[in-house]
Amino acid sequence: MLRRVSIKRLFAALILVMMASFVVLNAQYGAGNPQLSKSTEKVRNNPYSATEALHKALERTLSSGGELPIPTITLVTVCPGAEVYELYGHASIRIKFVGNDFAINYGLFDFDTPNFAYRFVKGETDYLVDAYPMWLFMRDYTKEGRRVIEQELNLTDEQTIRLVKLIEEELKPENQTYRYNYVRENCSTKIVDVVEKAIGDTITFARPASEGSEHWTFRDIMHRYNEGYAWNDFGIDLVLGTGLDYPISNREKISPL
Repeated sequence: MLRRVSIKRLFAALILVMMASFVVLNAQYGAGNPQLSKSTEKVRNNPYSATEALHKALERTLSSGGELPIPTITLVTVCPGAEVYELYGHASIRIKFVGNDFAINYGLFDFDTPNFAYRFVKGETDYLVDAYPMWLFMRDYTKEGRRVIEQELNLTDEQTIRLVKLIEEELKPENQTYRYNYVRENCSTKIVDVVEKAIGDTITFARPASEGSEHWTFRDIMHRYNEGYAWNDFGIDLVLGTGLDYPISNREKISPL
């Protein structure tokens, strides 16, 4: 027998399903996962944090009178993994000095923060940027066999130094934290923003080669990466709503990565 269910009850049931999903996600991928279990204080007091070493490497280079080469800066893109929190991949900046090799990671957050899931749904999650040795950034990806793509940025010496100094400014404790947005403020968009500041111009993005990409919305891109993860797809559709459903620019197409 088919029973009629009020919209309010249906909505309440969906909210319960969503909350239960986040509870499961928190239990599965929270404190037990070293990649997600990075609290604000742990990040800022992390013994692997290389902010001071980055500053010294820059000072040593600038004071060498040209004897030490300007660092090489590359964009490092990590392809998607199998876990839910790995589905969109990751990106970082690599700064390679003579004798020092750093990763600049905008993707650190505290999954143990009280009400993390609720804050995430509301768009109130705080992320942090930090510098640490490149070998540490690569360790887990190498162990998992993840594909990593590295592309050197075509910068002048002046632009390179300006970029490193801008990153240093972002690494100061008062600037380290930023309000994360699922598609507009993340590890990819933060890299684009700081590089554009360094070059004093905007970057022009080509249209992705995939057929129909000119009509993509944020939801279209997310569904592509969520293939095979039906519950994750359902959660995104439910939580993020219709704000994802407009054709996006080529620049915006980098956001979920």
